[in-house]
Amino acid sequence: MAKPLPIAKLAKLAGVSTRTLARFCQQEFGQTPSSVVRRMRLEQAQRMLEHTALPLKTIATRNGIGDEATLWRLFRRELGVAPAEYRRRFKPNSAT
Repeated sequence: MAKPLPIAKLAKLAGVSTRTLARFCQQEFGQTPSSVVRRMRLEQAQRMLEHTALPLKTIATRNGIGDEATLWRLFRRELGVAPAEYRRRFKPNSAT
């Protein structure tokens, strides 16, 4: 299960200040550090929907997104589709 990842902790793990991390993320990704983390969690959730039959609640929890409702809002906002619809569209028939 993924845990919350405060930006200060992320900066410490990277060995830089929070300001340096913010500048780097802005320069390299055009986003804030929290937006980069959110995007990475969304991408992992997409992969899990495509390649597993895990329930939405489990996928949300394992990716640090929170709960099923937050996962749903994130998908709708970023991808314009609900997680269940995303799974229906992109999951290969042979995946379990």
